[in-house]
Amino acid sequence: GMKITPQSMFSKECAIHTIGIILKERFADCGGQANDCVNTLSKLCRATSEARLRTIICSSCISIIQGGGSRILDLHPEIMRIAVKHSVDKSPELRESVAYLLKSIVGYSNEGGVPAEQLLSLAIKGLEDENGCVQNAFAETVAAIFTDQINCYVESQEQAKVGIARGTPSESDGKSGITSLTRSKSVGPTSRLSIAKLRDFSSQPKKIIESYELKAVVEHIIKQITKQSGTIRSGYLIALGYLVKDCVQTLSDEDLEWLTSTVFGILHDANITTISYEDMAFLRARISYMIRSSLTSNLSEVKLRTFAVSLTKFVSTLDGNGKLDAEIQLAFNELELIVMTLRSAAISVVDDIIAAATVYLRHASYGVRSA
Repeated sequence: GMKITPQSMFSKECAIHTIGIILKERFADCGGQANDCVNTLSKLCRATSEARLRTIICSSCISIIQGGGSRILDLHPEIMRIAVKHSVDKSPELRESVAYLLKSIVGYSNEGGVPAEQLLSLAIKGLEDENGCVQNAFAETVAAIFTDQINCYVESQEQAKVGIARGTPSESDGKSGITSLTRSKSVGPTSRLSIAKLRDFSSQPKKIIESYELKAVVEHIIKQITKQSGTIRSGYLIALGYLVKDCVQTLSDEDLEWLTSTVFGILHDANITTISYEDMAFLRARISYMIRSSLTSNLSEVKLRTFAVSLTKFVSTLDGNGKLDAEIQLAFNELELIVMTLRSAAISVVDDIIAAATVYLRHASYGVRSA
């Protein structure tokens, strides 16, 4: 019932921040207090109307998760409630903090934490946010969830192969590829929340995607990009960029070639070819930025040449009709950047690029000829 003055508000902010730092840095000594701290922060979050205080509470929860890791899995449902409650708050800073709060518990879905589908359903809603910083944060979280599940899928496939080699079949659901050999669960000394609280998030929600194999995830995101429009389309594009950036080092030459044709195929989709010239130009610019920030800037010299070969093959197989003008322009723009980046190292691919470009010098579209 105490009236909150500026002095008392600053004191609360300092205390909340200090709680997070202590549990992050000295969890081994203070981990037994994590349950009480999270419950207190949750109650304070519900009681206060100050967006700044709620934002600091979210940041403190992130610190607690970083310190406790899998030892505080039983606290994740309570932290998830904080995220759900404030994911649509009026304050953009608070919504951005919620996105990063979700991201902080991503890696524990397969250890008994909040299910990945539960995290995805909330994070995907954030892709519709009109605030660019908030949308970017939720897109980063969506990509992190997908990346974590893709890694689990790869891990399960490797475990299955080992099991077959040893003559011990692995249990799998046949779709997601996640076997019963999931990451080990570890519950620390803070297991004092009621079973009912854990049960709220333990039931599996409706699946958003059937398989977490990389190609299936990319195809799912691209399907949403072509099906949606406006803000949410941009949100999925940003998420795709973060996902590709996270997985780029593991891509084989075949994967890179497939990814090239798949991403450029967005502009050839039936839902996209009907949009206005201005919207097409904007979409092409967004895709170009995504390719440059997630692929071109993160590939090694060898992989850049492979990427250049993939783009060259892509433009060489096009029939040059009007619907593909945007694809051709985009491909040649990216090839130009790759050649400028590689400089003398591009000598092995330059001849093929010139040969492919020469074919389009008589194209009817000025934009294509310029590219």
